[in-house]
Amino acid sequence: MGSGWIIDKIQHIGVSTAVYRPIEAGNFVKTPQFLKKKMCLINILTTGDDQRCFLYSILAQLYPKKGRVNRPESYRRIKHNINMGTVTYPVKIKDIKTVEKLNEDLSINVLYFDKDEGKVLPLYTSAYPIGRKHVVNMLLLYKIKSDGRCVYHYTLVKNLSRLLAYNSAHKERSHVCTRCLHRCSTEYALSKHYELCKQHKPCRITFPSFTCKKNKSIALDSNADNEQSDTEQTDENDLETL
Repeated sequence: MGSGWIIDKIQHIGVSTAVYRPIEAGNFVKTPQFLKKKMCLINILTTGDDQRCFLYSILAQLYPKKGRVNRPESYRRIKHNINMGTVTYPVKIKDIKTVEKLNEDLSINVLYFDKDEGKVLPLYTSAYPIGRKHVVNMLLLYKIKSDGRCVYHYTLVKNLSRLLAYNSAHKERSHVCTRCLHRCSTEYALSKHYELCKQHKPCRITFPSFTCKKNKSIALDSNADNEQSDTEQTDENDLETL
C-alpha cells in the first residue's frame, strides 16, 4: 500500500529552535504613571535577592496594613500564612494553580498591562473562580532591559473597577468579570453575565506578545540581574500607589 513514490535524494533539511523561558516574576518594576494616578494598585518594593512579590501581594490582600503597605517587612513575619509548598521564586504563571490547590480559600487572577496597546488584558484566570473566601487580583508589570529581556513584577490590584475605568463611559463603580473583564453596573447583572461567560473558555492573552517579540524576549530569565540600583533611587511616591 502507498503512493508508490520513491525518494531519490533530499536536497535540504532545515531545523529551527527557540529557547523557552516560562513567564515568572520577581524583580521590582516601577508603576507606570498612567496606572499610578488611578490609585488602584499596591506595588511592593522587592530588592536584592527577595523575589517574593507574588506572595507579598497575596498577604497585602488578606492582611491589609494602614501604613508602609508597599514594604516587604510589613509581610515577612506572616509569610508562612500562605502555603507555597515546593513552588519556587520567582513564581511562574504555570505554578499559580498549584498555589490555589494548596490554599483552598484563595482564588487568584493575574492581569497584564500591554504598553503598546494601552490596555489591561487577562493573563491567568483562576481555576477556582467561585466559592472561595478570598479573591486576589494581580497586575503583572514589566520593563525591557538594555539587553532586550523582559523583567516582570506582580502587583496587587486593590480596586479592579478603578483599574479598568479608562475603557468605559460608566463613571460609577462597576462589577468586573475576571474571566473576560466585562463590566456590569450591578452585582445582579454580573451574576447573569457569569452564567453565560462560564460556558466559554476565559479570555486571556498568549505570550509572546507583540512587545516581547520585538525585543526578542518572551519572559524573565530566572537568573536575571536584580534591579536594586533602580529601586534605591525610587522615592516613596513612586512605590505606593494608594
